[in-house]
Amino acid sequence: MQKSTYLCPYCFTEHKRKTLWFRCRNKRCKPRPDKELAAYNGKAPELRQICFPVTRGSRFSKLEQANCPECKEVTSTLVCPLCHNTLPSFGKRNKQVVLSMVGAMDAGKSSYMAVLIRELKRHIALAIHGSASFMDENSAREYEERFLRYLYPWIGTEPSMRIPKTRSCLCGGSFVSVNRPILINCKLNKTYETIFRTRTQTMNYALALYDAAGEDFEDEGVMFTLSNNLIHSNGIFFFIDPMRIPYVRNLLRKEQVDGAATSKLWSSSSADDILLRTAKLLRTKLGIPEQEKLKIPIAVVITKLDVIQDVLPKTSLLRKESRHLKEGGFVRQEGAEIQEEVGALLYEWGEVEFLSHLQADFSNLRLFAVSSFGNNPDPYGRLQHPKPVRVEDPFLWLLSENNVIDLI
Repeated sequence: MQKSTYLCPYCFTEHKRKTLWFRCRNKRCKPRPDKELAAYNGKAPELRQICFPVTRGSRFSKLEQANCPECKEVTSTLVCPLCHNTLPSFGKRNKQVVLSMVGAMDAGKSSYMAVLIRELKRHIALAIHGSASFMDENSAREYEERFLRYLYPWIGTEPSMRIPKTRSCLCGGSFVSVNRPILINCKLNKTYETIFRTRTQTMNYALALYDAAGEDFEDEGVMFTLSNNLIHSNGIFFFIDPMRIPYVRNLLRKEQVDGAATSKLWSSSSADDILLRTAKLLRTKLGIPEQEKLKIPIAVVITKLDVIQDVLPKTSLLRKESRHLKEGGFVRQEGAEIQEEVGALLYEWGEVEFLSHLQADFSNLRLFAVSSFGNNPDPYGRLQHPKPVRVEDPFLWLLSENNVIDLI
C-alpha cells in the first residue's frame, strides 16, 4: 500500500503527499531567485524556474503532473516544499533506503562510496536482477565532480588520483552546508510463485547515500548538527582504518603505512570514540534508553584490505572472491564466515573495547573487510585504475536487511 507521507532525502522533513510541490521546467518561463534552495546549499540565491504547490481540484488526481501557474506548461518535476530540492518520483512500488557513511578522517568513506556507485551501476545491479542509474542530474553532477574525474579518467592511459578531501560542514567554526546526498534509482525484477504461474514484478528503490568529512565526527556538537541523515538511516557503514591500529602498523613496512595514510595517524579520534558518539547520538535523537540495543543495521568495514593482505592467514576467506554476486543475493554462510574471521582479526589486533562497545550498543551488526582501490597510491598520489575487492559485501547485506534483496 502506498504511504500517505514522504521523506525529503535532503532536509529530512516529512510531508503529506497531497502537499507535493512542482518546479516548472519551461526555460521560457521567467526565473526567480530561489531562496529556499540557496539556504540549503549555503550559497547566494540563483535564478530558477518557479516552484509551486499542487492546486486542489486539478485534473491530475494522481499528483504526478501539474500545470505551471505562470506559463501553463505541464511539469512532472517534484520538489520539497521546504528546501526546494528535486525529489524522486513516488510510485506505489517505490521505497526509500537511506544509507550513511561514518568513520574517522582517511578511513576510506569517500573512496568506498565512489567505487561502490560505479560497481553498482556496472556489475552489482545486474547480478541482483536489476539496473541502477542516477536519480537526477544533480546526483550525476555531484558524482562526476567529486569522484569520477579523479578515479576514472576518460583517457585510459591516465592514472587515477586520490579523491580530494571531503568538505567539512564547518568553515571558520561556522556551519556552512552539508554534502549533498547521491540518489540512485535501483530497479529490481522480483520473481514470486502464485498458484497458477510464476510472476515477475519490478520494484523501484530510491537509494540515498550520504558521506561526511571525517573531522565532522570529531566533535559531538557537530555530529548532532549533522544528525538528520543518521537518525533517518536504514543502515550505517562504519569504517575502520587498519593503519590507525598500532598492532597492524607494526606488521607492515613503513612505505606501506605511509602510502595508505594521507593524514597524521594520531590526528583524529579512534574508531571506538566515534562509535560511542554515534550510539549516543542515535539514542538521544531516537529516545532509546541505555538498557536497549539500537536496532539499525550497522556494517563495520575494515578498509585497505589490499595493504593488509600480507598479514592475513594464507587460508583467509578474505583472499578469495566474494560469492554474493554469483549467487544473486547475500549468502548467509559466507557472511557468517567473514564475520567470524574479521572479528577474530580485530580481537587479535587489540580492538577488544571496540568489539565490546559494538555488541553492547547494536543488536544487528556485521563485520566486513574491503579494498576500494585494490592498490596503493604511489608517492605522487597516483593510482592504478581501481580494482575493488569485496566492496559489494556490506552493501548487499544492508540491502538484505531492508528486504531489498534476498538472503541466500
